[in-house]
Amino acid sequence: MIDVRHSIPVNDGPAPTLSAGDVWRELERKAHHPDRYVRRITECRVTERFDGGLVRDFVLEGEPVRELVTFYPQQRIHFVRTLGRTRGTIDNEITTTGAGALVVAFHARLVIDGTAPGSTAERQRAERLKANYTETILATLATARSRLSAQPGTT
Repeated sequence: MIDVRHSIPVNDGPAPTLSAGDVWRELERKAHHPDRYVRRITECRVTERFDGGLVRDFVLEGEPVRELVTFYPQQRIHFVRTLGRTRGTIDNEITTTGAGALVVAFHARLVIDGTAPGSTAERQRAERLKANYTETILATLATARSRLSAQPGTT
């Protein structure tokens, strides 16, 4: 099983400074439209909406994937990957460090069909996942900054 955790500081980048609310809104947009944020996703369709979440089908690197997405407003988005070669859970969480700095943390717990637990292939996949998730969160934060900068009176 791949178990990858990583935290990314929210406001170590360029201005403007993002609030937890700014980050939440962008993470929520990403959950609805991952193809706009994740370059490896070529299409996405929300197939069901329910109170507190949705089900989405998408194509990731040419492979069909289905996820059940649950929103914990202003705190966390929980993804359960139920269809595809890689299954398991992913969390995107807005939190703070002990010093009070805002961070986005992700935690992926995934099993890949045909990949032996603890194998070199699994370790390499875990490293790629961490790099890909980091890239996606950084792009999401950049999009949030761009949106905020476009609002009148924001610097």
